[in-house]
Amino acid sequence: MNRVEHQADELLQRTAAANGDRLLAKVRLADAVDVGNWGAPYQEFAMRAHLDFLMISVATSEPLFAVEIDGARHRSGRTQRRRDVLKDKLCKEAGLPLLRVGSDFARREGRVVLLDYLCEAYYRSIAFEAAQEAGHIPMDEVFIHWAYMETDPDSGCISLSGLDMKARAELELLYRQKRIPHFVPDTWGGEVDGWGDLRTDVYLGVGKELTLVGSATVRDFGGFGISAAELSEELAILELRQEVDRWLAGEGVAWGRPEFQSHFRAFVREHSARCYTSSSNPNGLARIPYPPFRAEGLKIEFLESH
Repeated sequence: MNRVEHQADELLQRTAAANGDRLLAKVRLADAVDVGNWGAPYQEFAMRAHLDFLMISVATSEPLFAVEIDGARHRSGRTQRRRDVLKDKLCKEAGLPLLRVGSDFARREGRVVLLDYLCEAYYRSIAFEAAQEAGHIPMDEVFIHWAYMETDPDSGCISLSGLDMKARAELELLYRQKRIPHFVPDTWGGEVDGWGDLRTDVYLGVGKELTLVGSATVRDFGGFGISAAELSEELAILELRQEVDRWLAGEGVAWGRPEFQSHFRAFVREHSARCYTSSSNPNGLARIPYPPFRAEGLKIEFLESH
C-alpha cells in the first residue's frame, strides 16, 4: 500500500469494527465475485484486476462492498480509465457495490469524515431494507440518506444528517439576517465526459448580475445508499458556502454576467446539464440566469440568433 491507501485502510478498518465486519485489502476481483459465466476476456481481466478494499460480512462471509481509491492516474490515463469502466461494469453485473473516491476521502466537515459518511450511508440503507422486510417500515417508503436526525454533541442542536445540512442552515440564517438575497441555489448537474464522472454546479445570485458558484466533480458509483449525483451536490454546496463567506468579507469572487454566461453555456452544452432545483421559479421550471437561453421544463433551448 501507498501512504494514501494506508490512510484509507485505517478509516475502513474502523468502519469494519463498528459494524462487526471484516476488511480485506488488495483482493483479486476473481476472488470477490463469481466469474464462471463470464466470457474469456472478462475472466482474464478478473484474474488480473484487484480491488483496493473489500468489506466482508463476518456473519455470512459474503462480500458487502468494495472501495477503490482513485488517484490522478485514474482521472487522466485513458488506459486506466478503460480498466476502471470495465471493473465497474463487472462489479455491477455481479451485484457488488463499488465505491470510488478520490484522494480527498479523508476530508473532514465538522466531525464528519467523507469516507466514514459514505460508508454510513451504505450501512443505513442496508438497515433500512432489513426494517422494511421485517415490517417496521412501509415497503413504499423511500430511503433518503440525509433524512436521519442527529444531535450535535457540543451544542445539543438536532439537525438532519446530510453532509451539507449545516451549510444550508447557515445560508438560510444569512438570508434572514438580510446579508444575502437568496439562500436556495439553483442546482445543475451533468456528466463530465464519457468515463463516468459527474459534476454539479450550484448558483446563488447575490447582486445585480452577480453570481456565486460552487462546483464539485466525483466519480460515478451506484448502489451505495447515496448516489454520486447527491454527493457532488452536497460537496458543491459546501464550496458555495465558502464562497459566500469570501464574498461577505469583500473578496471579488462573484462572477459577473459575461463570465458567468460563458461558464453556464459551456457547462450545459458540454455536459448535457439539467436543472435539479430552482430557487426562483414557483412553477418548477428551470431558471436560466441570463439569456440567450430559454427553459421549458427541464429542457434547455439555445437561441442561436443571439
